[in-house]
Amino acid sequence: MLSLTGYRLVLWNSNTDMRLSFNGLSGIVVNEIKEDPFQYGTLYAFFNHRRTQVKILGWDGDGFGIFYKRLSRGTFGTPIYNIETKMM
Repeated sequence: MLSLTGYRLVLWNSNTDMRLSFNGLSGIVVNEIKEDPFQYGTLYAFFNHRRTQVKILGWDGDGFGIFYKRLSRGTFGTPIYNIETKMM
């Protein structure tokens, strides 16, 4: 599995069309999240409507990378943010 240690993770809270790739997902980052997708150390997670698929977009300094996971059964849970500890 993918380790996210040392990365800032931004979760997009709307349903995402999983046909989107580098340009489409980075467009969401710029136009909707209002961030620069070229930030090293920041990953952006996008889920489909049924929460059975996730794409994680990140910039590694010389190009974008996408991690794509499709569950064979079950769904991804919704992360719960703790305001006191500022952690999920």
